[in-house]
Amino acid sequence: MERNSSLWKNLIDEHPVCITWKQEAEGAIYHLASILFVVLYSSLFQPLGISLPVFRTIALSSEVVTLEKEHCYAMQGKTSIDKLSLLVSGRIRVTVDGEFLHYIFPFQFLDSPEWDSLRPTEEGIFQVTLTAETDCRYVSWRRKKLYLLFAQHRYISRLFSVLIGSDIADKLYALNDRVYIGKRYHYDIRLPNFYQMSTPEIRRSPLTEHFRNTRRYCDKK
Repeated sequence: MERNSSLWKNLIDEHPVCITWKQEAEGAIYHLASILFVVLYSSLFQPLGISLPVFRTIALSSEVVTLEKEHCYAMQGKTSIDKLSLLVSGRIRVTVDGEFLHYIFPFQFLDSPEWDSLRPTEEGIFQVTLTAETDCRYVSWRRKKLYLLFAQHRYISRLFSVLIGSDIADKLYALNDRVYIGKRYHYDIRLPNFYQMSTPEIRRSPLTEHFRNTRRYCDKK
């Protein structure tokens, strides 16, 4: 317990956002730790068996960003795909040509389809608009910095591969539900062409078991 407390303190003390917040207001650093990093770890990473030292490595490479209500994370045809972000609080509305597609909820990636569609050396532009339905806070990793982290830690690379794959599968599953719910719908142009798939066979696989079954192929660092 003491070791874990020390790791949390080190993470909070070292994170650039935490340092800034601590300078602005005494005690804000502890608020950030309890509301954001602790919640993120306990809700998403700890259930997968990710240790605090590994999470610390992941978190120290991130940026913490606040997005106010009705502000855009990305604009269709304008915003470059240069990062990967994970929503921690709030709700994001996804639209294309002004038409609603779906929502993004806490602990879902904002841009997993865009990330998956590009190779490390490729560049791209968002084909949808992502708007904050409420005040939001998310954790973000710059593409170059995250790929460097993957090169240094194969275990973390495999972890994100599973998380991103599961996130895309959940979006596809939700889209599949809309096919049977209503006659008129707009498919997410970021996702694969699911018409070529056998839609009744689409199922969400248990993420925890999937990841734990593949951990033996990864090098822990």
